Amino acid sequence: MDAPCKTCGKTTDNLSRCPNCYSVTCFDCLKEGICPRCSAYNAKNEMAAKSAAAHASFKASDLMVAKVILGIAIFVMIVVMFNSCGKTSTTSKGPEVDNTTAWVMVQDYVSSALKAPSTAKFPPSFDEGVHISETGYQTYECRGYVDSQNSFGAMMRTNFTCTVRHVGGGRWELVDVKYY
Repeated sequence: MDAPCKTCGKTTDNLSRCPNCYSVTCFDCLKEGICPRCSAYNAKNEMAAKSAAAHASFKASDLMVAKVILGIAIFVMIVVMFNSCGKTSTTSKGPEVDNTTAWVMVQDYVSSALKAPSTAKFPPSFDEGVHISETGYQTYECRGYVDSQNSFGAMMRTNFTCTVRHVGGGRWELVDVKYY
C-alpha cells in the first residue's frame, strides 16, 4: 500500500499496518517489530522490518557490484585503446589487395589489348584454368584465358600470363603480360 508513514511522514511502498492500533508505519520506523505508536510487539512487523532492511542492503550491494564491473570494463577498454594506438600492421594488405582484386585488374589490362574488348569473357578467379599467385610484396602473377572475338568475328580463346603490382591508393600497374 502506498501511504504516508504516521510516524515520520514519508510516503513509501514499504509500509506495514499495526494489528493493535492500525497505525500505518514504514519499515524504517519499526524497531524489532515494535509499533512506535502503541509499543505493541508483532512478529509480522519484525519480519517485515528485517526483510525491508535486507532488501535495501541487497540493492546497495548490487549497485556496488555493478559500479565495480563498469569500472573494470572501462579500465580494460582504455588499456586496449592505448596499446593499439600508433601500431600499424605491416603484414596486412588492406581490403583492396588480394588475389581476386588482382584478377579483376588483369582483366582490365588484357581486355584493353583485344580487338573486341566488349566481347571478352573471363572465367571466375576460382576456375581451374586460372592460377593466381603472389610473387612478391603486393605483386601477383595471374595465368588464365579469355574468350573474345577476333577481327573476323570468330570467338577465340587466348591464354595469357599477366603480372600486376599494387602501388597504393587503389592503383595498380602492369608489370608484364604474355599471350600464347
